[in-house]
Amino acid sequence: MTFTYSHIPTLFIISYMLFGIALNSILDIYVDALYLIVISLIMLLLSRFASFGKFLSAVFLGMCIHTESESMKTMSSHGKALHMKSIVNGIVKEVSHKDHSTQCVLEGNIDTPQWSRIEHCRILLRIYNSKIPLSEGMYIQARGIASNPVGSTLQGEFNQARYVQSNNVQFLLTSKDISIIRHANIFHATVHKFREWIEHTISTLFPISTAPIVSGIVLGETSHISPELRNAFASLGTAHILSVSGFHAGIIALMILFLLSWIRWLFMRNLLLTISLLAFLELVHWDPPAMRACMMTALAYMLYTLQRKPHPLHVLLTIGGLMICFDPAMLSSIGFQLSMIGMIGLILLPQYVHPLHEAVFPISIAHALSSSMSAILALLPITAWYFGMISLIAPLSNMIFIPIFTIALCWIIIALLCFPFSTIIAKLFALAAHQFLSIAEELHITIATSEWIAYRGEFALWTSCFICCAILIVYRSRSIKQFLITSFSSGILLIGIHDAQIALSSEPLISMDYHARSDIIMGNIGENILFLDRDRWRFTWNDKALIKYILHKHKRATIIYSGKSSKKIAKSIHQLDSTLHVKECDRSSLILCMNIIKQSIASTEEFRKQNFLNHFAPNVTNHNM
Repeated sequence: MTFTYSHIPTLFIISYMLFGIALNSILDIYVDALYLIVISLIMLLLSRFASFGKFLSAVFLGMCIHTESESMKTMSSHGKALHMKSIVNGIVKEVSHKDHSTQCVLEGNIDTPQWSRIEHCRILLRIYNSKIPLSEGMYIQARGIASNPVGSTLQGEFNQARYVQSNNVQFLLTSKDISIIRHANIFHATVHKFREWIEHTISTLFPISTAPIVSGIVLGETSHISPELRNAFASLGTAHILSVSGFHAGIIALMILFLLSWIRWLFMRNLLLTISLLAFLELVHWDPPAMRACMMTALAYMLYTLQRKPHPLHVLLTIGGLMICFDPAMLSSIGFQLSMIGMIGLILLPQYVHPLHEAVFPISIAHALSSSMSAILALLPITAWYFGMISLIAPLSNMIFIPIFTIALCWIIIALLCFPFSTIIAKLFALAAHQFLSIAEELHITIATSEWIAYRGEFALWTSCFICCAILIVYRSRSIKQFLITSFSSGILLIGIHDAQIALSSEPLISMDYHARSDIIMGNIGENILFLDRDRWRFTWNDKALIKYILHKHKRATIIYSGKSSKKIAKSIHQLDSTLHVKECDRSSLILCMNIIKQSIASTEEFRKQNFLNHFAPNVTNHNM
């Protein structure tokens, strides 16, 4: 399918939105985002009478996005670095109980002595040894130490920043002192009880093996899903199925429309659909992908009843602008970013990949494969950026497993609806869904054992960009001969890029590493591990992530330390693995060794570059010499 003039308005709207972002940045003016989004909606309504209205609407929408992104700077890791005493006031959105602590998500404000109040943010609050029962909807105040989430510095270490970003959270707070200012109202208490009833019903109807998956796809509660199963779904590119996403919200919306189809009055049908979708969003804690899907469904159906045919991209941009306007934290949410980019791919890319699928497969399979391929192509770079992984079978696995989970989700909903009236009928549907979920789980775990289904590495982003370009070029082939030649050439080039990445990432003969931690500095030369305290007078602290990293990466090594914290960590490692030898060294000698390691690592990039030239371009190297 070739480019036509029908695509020009869409490209113009995107260009005008980018122009609005640049204009707001250059002029450096501040207008409240709410006013900008209202003006954008007014311009959108005026577009019915004047064509320039839609373009002005895109400009103001771009200005709104830039304004909200500027307000998010105080919440990012590159903005204010918080690690200080703070007072937090907010509404409890989610509550979960761990072994000796309670963890909840607050939506509210942070007050610190050094900075002005930070408003409209989400805080992950962890409370130790507190006997105060918390529930969703409570307005509480907490005192403690607030901090920004930090990323991982060691391979395999828990990435705190990535975790909180995936949960749409900006700050962390550890507290022992909390007080309840206002209890939950009747609405929040009712929603909380209904959510508890659903969890109890799921645990009653479903076996232990599939109950965690059911809780994930119905309520978005994924804390009980095993890491092995999470990694298996991620490797196959179907991780979005495990939690509430646009896929689940779309199925829910279609079921609601089916139940409301007997109502002839369109206004009443739209009103009931909107109320039902709002109730569903409250039940799943307003998850960003579900919000996007439900709001798009409600707006598109309303325009359909008004006999308007809007472009899906216009609806998506309008909904995205509204979400950002009312919650600027959406800009940092991984779920929101993946949902928006995936929908852009579903809207723009099928026209380029569908003709080839339609020529090879039946119509139903061609449509399913085109949708899956379009979403994967759009999401491939961003998933490689965030997770450092590329699923090579994602289009095929989504085409196979999405119908399975669609049927299973419908049966789960029917089982939940039938449970108050007939336990036997509910059990029948629950067991049928259990069989489907068990088969899908076993297939995921079995397929995930193959290493070739996913690519992981530091060059995943560049590889994903090349794969996307290569696939689009292959799909644009006009004949079978051109298709085969393009595919073969792309495969050879991909293998060459992979070999180049291996050459660039090859390590020197003597391995060296250097990690600056919060309390100590760790370095290694070959098998020798060096620990040095940053400050000899600081308190001792056990770095669990560092201990885990050493035990996993080094065997029969010699640990050389200097300082109280380093000594404690070295002793802990030796107790866990007696094959690791421990020796003490004076501080001046260890500082000298650390400086040598740091300077050697600084020249590693030059070494890799020279290694790459010697391996792939010896003639060029000799000519330059």
